[in-house]
Amino acid sequence: MSKVEKLDIFGDVLVELWDQIIAHLPYRDILSLGQVCRALQEFLSLRSTWMIILKSLCVEKGIYLPSYPAADMDVTQLRNVAKGTYRWGCLLKEHGKKSQEDHSNTTELPHVSKVFLPGPEPPNDKRHVLIPGGRYLVTADHHDLTLLDLGCVGTQVRPTVIDKISLLEPHVPDFDICDLTFRLIENDGLRIAVAADVLAKVYDIFPTSVEPRFRELGKISLFDVGISWRLSLLGDRLFMRWAETLVCWNFATTRYILGPKRGRADEVICTEELCIHFNRASALLDVWRIQSWDDQSEAVPSTILPSLRRSHPRIQSAAPDITIPLNCTVSSQARLRYILPTSSLHATALPFTFDVFACFDVNVDVTQPTIAYRYKLDAVWEQNPRRLVGMKLDQLATFSFPTYAPDQKFFPMGYPGPANLQIGLPSSAMLRSLIFLDNEDYPFLFKDCIYSVVLPGEGGGEGTHIDAQGTGKKANAVVTHLHSYGVGVEGISLCTATGRVLYMAKLELPDGVRKEFVVDYLT
Repeated sequence: MSKVEKLDIFGDVLVELWDQIIAHLPYRDILSLGQVCRALQEFLSLRSTWMIILKSLCVEKGIYLPSYPAADMDVTQLRNVAKGTYRWGCLLKEHGKKSQEDHSNTTELPHVSKVFLPGPEPPNDKRHVLIPGGRYLVTADHHDLTLLDLGCVGTQVRPTVIDKISLLEPHVPDFDICDLTFRLIENDGLRIAVAADVLAKVYDIFPTSVEPRFRELGKISLFDVGISWRLSLLGDRLFMRWAETLVCWNFATTRYILGPKRGRADEVICTEELCIHFNRASALLDVWRIQSWDDQSEAVPSTILPSLRRSHPRIQSAAPDITIPLNCTVSSQARLRYILPTSSLHATALPFTFDVFACFDVNVDVTQPTIAYRYKLDAVWEQNPRRLVGMKLDQLATFSFPTYAPDQKFFPMGYPGPANLQIGLPSSAMLRSLIFLDNEDYPFLFKDCIYSVVLPGEGGGEGTHIDAQGTGKKANAVVTHLHSYGVGVEGISLCTATGRVLYMAKLELPDGVRKEFVVDYLT
């Protein structure tokens, strides 16, 4: 063998150097290494090993374990699904470009299969939630709430309805959907909340039970018409957010209370003890310490809750306990957009990572890039008695997306969503590239993509150095274009654990029919 010859398993280390290393090791140590490797290979060939890994992964990432028919899967199949988040990250990196590269000529992420869902043309405000794991799909439209079984990833999608229930009430002839959300609960159950402008409902369902049925846990009727609520679940509480209004409804005790009021917050995250406002108007976070969401609450009226513009029980209306500046530079023409974590288990857990975008409106003529910042937020507590001392905010990285003047801008996807950071490595979220067209009927072309930022310690990918003050240096985001369906995409639900995406889109514009279809990007 040549002195400069290399072996693939040794990487860039010369065989000669390995010879010198081995020469200085006792032979018993070398033989022990061989035994360890053989033992590891045997250990990783056991089905029980990958069952344990899969269960641990589901708990850590908030994945719904019944999505996988684990009892009928062999070692190879279990290994594939257990490595789903890793394989998805590799796929994005393989077909993506760094954010500073030219994205004017890009191709869509190659898919394995695409299956259209049967049924009539859906309304444009229909909502979809793909449960993490990719097998179960929850939908809500003007009339019904439906749970479907799409089949596990890696098999032909054959959607079957598990249960369907009417959302209508005598005083609500048409259910104008605002939002749909869910939470994983014990015993392989799903807790689902859905809201129209004048009504919100919460249900439980257990898809693996003998006869799965939606069970209504409660409903609250609202006076104010035309409000677009944003929902989040925490235990027996449903938080409903709109502008500066935050309603905390305990559907188990049928009581409600309004949260802290502080201007028009773009986003709100609530935990058992904290209410955090992410303000769009200023680069600030406002934090309230909440003693109890149930103190001073009142019973929900049996008819319709009076207008929220009137007097209501409020948990606290004074100034926030802590206000945190983001310490980021934002152009006077830019608007802040917050990209917060989302998961069935982790949305309310501290610490968490979030991104802030400084975006320009579509009608602002600028050539500056879209700047984004990644932060990590945590609470600092003092014990005996427990007291909130402060909040720890670290800026991990800054990255940007170029504007190819005058015809392209990048901004985080809101509706049809989700924009939120997905649990998994690399942490990724949805982005929309808006390209201006010389067409009066269709002035914009949308390209939806996924951006990923791999920080140190997250899979060893290319990231950024963090200095002693916690200020992030410039990092490169990887942008992967998801599809090329143009202006017609009206709904997206993404599962990063399995590489499955639910689309609702108008095809063959301008007079095409709206369709729902499932696309698998991993085998």
